[in-house]
Amino acid sequence: MPQNALKEYKGSSRQKGFVDHWNEVLSTQFSGKSITPDDPSNFSALIKSLQGETGTIIAEAWSTAAEIRHEQHHVTQQDAREFILHYQVSGSCLNQQAGREAILQPGEFTFCDTARPYSVEFKDPARVLVLRLEQTRLQQQFGSLDDLVAVPVSSKNAGAQLFSSFIETFWGRATHGAWHAVDHALEDAMISLLLLAYRPVIATQYSDRSLCALRWKEAARFVEENLTDHKLSLAAVADHLRMSTRYVQSLFAQHGETLTSYIQSRRLELGARLLLNPEYIGQGVMGVCLDSGFTDLSYFTRQFKARFGETPARYRLSRLS
Repeated sequence: MPQNALKEYKGSSRQKGFVDHWNEVLSTQFSGKSITPDDPSNFSALIKSLQGETGTIIAEAWSTAAEIRHEQHHVTQQDAREFILHYQVSGSCLNQQAGREAILQPGEFTFCDTARPYSVEFKDPARVLVLRLEQTRLQQQFGSLDDLVAVPVSSKNAGAQLFSSFIETFWGRATHGAWHAVDHALEDAMISLLLLAYRPVIATQYSDRSLCALRWKEAARFVEENLTDHKLSLAAVADHLRMSTRYVQSLFAQHGETLTSYIQSRRLELGARLLLNPEYIGQGVMGVCLDSGFTDLSYFTRQFKARFGETPARYRLSRLS
């Protein structure tokens, strides 16, 4: 048999200790995983795999209903981060990772990231092609793959149809001995077709990010224009921009804060500027407090000290003396 020819692994509930055996097979072929069959008394599975010149693996995995998990202890035990493609051949499966879900039907596919936990669930018997492509080549073409994890590519996508035709034809011939390894030319062709399939997905994500950035700027501009208005609130921002309060909150969450924390931060920065403004030198801290959008002097003083390490009065004195 030629080196790197097709290898086959079988698992069945008829085998003693079959779950441990199959977990070992999964961890050998892919990154560490644990399987939980829906019906341990009637489980069967099959993997056929073909290796490439640079550690690439393309494998066909068939299984009765089960859940496969890549957990945190698997993450810590692996040598390197890898992005693995799951291509649905038959049946359906649910891929979950990074707070996202991808329900795959035949001809659809998605990426999984081995640096983070994920799960794949089959409710019925299903067949999947798993592609572990050469990571340097993959990332040179795609750049960051983080935003593509658990994002499904539809079988209606023209690029996906080309990739589907290529990978299924290739695999069908490989299982009949036409290919004994995945060489660089084959791998480059697969990655090029994948990039073509993902192009509309990436374009949509870019458009969504651009739209979110624009809307965040609109929300931030409204906050700046109304910073000293004591009635400024989440509801006021949402009403002015004709957005839901939940959407406004999500815009600020993408920047790692809430609208409330953003408003308070901007008001404290305004207060710090007013304390040193020559026009406010004759005014007490209470005047600065009110003109910064705060209504409670004690609260303003506490928050100012927490932010700048000094009370408003000490802040002013240390810089104007």
